[in-house]
Amino acid sequence: MMLYVGNLDYRISEEDLYELFSEYGHVTSVRIVRDRGSHRSKGFGFVEMEHDYEANRAVDNANGLIIADRKMVVRFGHQASGTRSEKRMKAPSRHSYQ
Repeated sequence: MMLYVGNLDYRISEEDLYELFSEYGHVTSVRIVRDRGSHRSKGFGFVEMEHDYEANRAVDNANGLIIADRKMVVRFGHQASGTRSEKRMKAPSRHSYQ
């Protein structure tokens, strides 16, 4: 299950997140979102846990933790996939015809 992790200090590494979330279960992937030009962290990322019960435990315990003087936000989420044009094509219509 994919978790969104936000309000991260820019110095936090993927290894740091891996170690932290490993306390709650098996971590299958970690990705911090970075700026394309500077490669600097944007302050959020995604952690994927192998089992739902581990993800629930991570959300219950890690959400609100103070890490490097910042209150971390952890919630259930998903990682966007596809190109921007694919996302636009999938977006529901704003118009309702009834």
